[in-house]
Amino acid sequence: MLQKLSAVHAVHAEQFEDSGARMAFPCFDEPRYKANFSLTLEVPSQYTALSNTQQTQRSATDPGSEPGMDTVTFATSPAMSTYLLAVAIGELHGHSALTAGGANVTVWSAPRRHPGLAYPLQVRAWSLGFRS
Repeated sequence: MLQKLSAVHAVHAEQFEDSGARMAFPCFDEPRYKANFSLTLEVPSQYTALSNTQQTQRSATDPGSEPGMDTVTFATSPAMSTYLLAVAIGELHGHSALTAGGANVTVWSAPRRHPGLAYPLQVRAWSLGFRS
């Protein structure tokens, strides 16, 4: 379980690149094999949970489960290699903006770095305009 230790904020982030996916779930962790991921996590209620797709639901865990935990469900991913799956859980703050094409973009950081997100967000939103 993640713990907050005085002024230190815990964040767990995992990108399953290299061979990490095989340690988390049974799979063929090779570029030619693709899978759709339907991810559900149990996380401490006070933390943000992020993954490759949008969060579709967040609710308190079932009675009888560990108190103070939420169940977070994400939309099913497009077909992708297992090593591209990413998860981040922790005390995270985000800034959002819309691109010129209307897509929502969010950049995330630890709480003390939150004020510095305006410029990275501006650059990210601007650069996505070149992809459309």
